[in-house]
Amino acid sequence: MSCPLTPDQDTSNDTRLLNFALTLEYLEHAFYTDGLAKYDEHAFKDAGFPAWVRTRFQQIADHEASHVALLSNTLGDKAVQPCQYN
Repeated sequence: MSCPLTPDQDTSNDTRLLNFALTLEYLEHAFYTDGLAKYDEHAFKDAGFPAWVRTRFQQIADHEASHVALLSNTLGDKAVQPCQYN
């Protein structure tokens, strides 16, 4: 079902919702990229994981990056910026 916007409709709730989703995507992307930066292939092997597991984590990180890009591009100058996660 399509619901096209007219010029007089308020889109502020849409912007807030998309920014909330973007914030979650930033967090997910940081989780995977920071983890991959911290743990190399040897660390995964030493933890007992098969070799393909780290590659799968990299694929997930790449997907999260594409989600960030999509939402950031959609929101344009209304996009929130990523936080610094510790």
